[in-house]
Amino acid sequence: MRQTFVETIPLGIAGAALGILGADALLKLLVPLLPSGLPRVEEIAIHPPVLLFTIALSIGGAFAVSIAPALQVSASLQRGPASHSRVRDLLVCAEIACTVVLLVSAGLLMRSFLNVRATNPGFRPDHVLGLHIAVDRSTHGNTDREVWRYLSRLIGRVQSTPGVESAAAVNRLPLGGQTQTLQIEFEGRDTKVNIDSRSASSNYFRTLGIPLLAGRAFREDDIAGRPDVGILDDWIARQVFGNESPIGKRFRVPIVPGMPWVQIVGVVGHIRHEGLDRDPRPQVYWPYAQRTQDRVAIVVKTAGDPMAMTPAIRAAIREIDPNQPLYDVFPMSEFIARTLLARRLNLVLVGSFAALALLLASIGLYGVVSHLTARRSREFAVRLAVGATPANLLAMVFRQSLARGSLGLAVGLLLSTAITRLLSTMIHGVTALDPLTYTSVVVVLLIVVVVASYVPALRVSRTHPVSALRDS
Repeated sequence: MRQTFVETIPLGIAGAALGILGADALLKLLVPLLPSGLPRVEEIAIHPPVLLFTIALSIGGAFAVSIAPALQVSASLQRGPASHSRVRDLLVCAEIACTVVLLVSAGLLMRSFLNVRATNPGFRPDHVLGLHIAVDRSTHGNTDREVWRYLSRLIGRVQSTPGVESAAAVNRLPLGGQTQTLQIEFEGRDTKVNIDSRSASSNYFRTLGIPLLAGRAFREDDIAGRPDVGILDDWIARQVFGNESPIGKRFRVPIVPGMPWVQIVGVVGHIRHEGLDRDPRPQVYWPYAQRTQDRVAIVVKTAGDPMAMTPAIRAAIREIDPNQPLYDVFPMSEFIARTLLARRLNLVLVGSFAALALLLASIGLYGVVSHLTARRSREFAVRLAVGATPANLLAMVFRQSLARGSLGLAVGLLLSTAITRLLSTMIHGVTALDPLTYTSVVVVLLIVVVVASYVPALRVSRTHPVSALRDS
């Protein structure tokens, strides 16, 4: 027992030291891959409590693996060596099974991430800058008409800035996760629909590249005091009117007493407001001048890099009001990337663990196969002496390795079918039992088993009977 401790504890300490150095290197490699908008990324490091826990865990693990071989030696003296050989095989199977679960999880998260990233948001974010302002009514007037007059001047000044192609206002940006839900009813139809409500200025659809499918966009003369107008997206147009044109039809918000009927003047393409992976409701738009709100998002289409235009746009706004604050200024393409932050982080973490588990499983399988083939060198020599060919020995080692790997693979796949159901809220466009993911994991694991067994098997096939018998 004492000899086992003396041999194993230094290895555990050395392994802990190498692990800490490796963790530090991996942090330097992985932290730059994390999303730029992730809070407190700069604080990610190996902190003293984590370091102490790692050292304690390494020393404890070293003690545990020191005791196990001693107990196995004692057991082998009583029951023979087969008992701890089975324990080794079970440990390798467990390691492969855990690797399979991590690989399947990482594969599902990767496919979901790619599916979400490929989702069409319904608008074109390229060369578009988004920024937010809050209008101070004590400065710019208490009435909606006065607020809109100020916003109209501000948007006009921004649009006249060199390098700006168009600018518009909306009460909430797409994919912001914020909704303004209303229920509307249509004249002459027994239909009520829950919708996301948006107030937008005349150039909004052109600035974001939202296609106008029928009718017209808002005009500058769609203001308070004129007939109320609205624009539907194509989802609600198909749902309510089918193949019939909705232009000229009317709707209203029934819960607002005395609200006039709103005439439909256009139909635009549906866009995703809540997120790329969720899209629960259609949208209805009102002219900003008819439904004015104090908190405004301004979208600016630029000819070049939108961030490079930020100083000029700030200057244009301050020409209208030097005290007007701006906040949340960013390109819309970056805004879309922000919606993928959580998915990307989950993918990086689970993928890193899966890659590390695959490496450890490969090393573990290689070590077990090497150890067992070395212990059976006399047996292999005898087999060669009585007529077995090197190819026979090579095939035998591969069969036994594949048997161990297949058992771990089968257990891992069964565990994956149960555990990955917990990921149902994190995956999109793919099922928890995705055949492509499971097939890919099986192929990868079988390749790893073959590669990890190749060197020991090749060494066995080159065994010389006389030398092996003399050495044993």
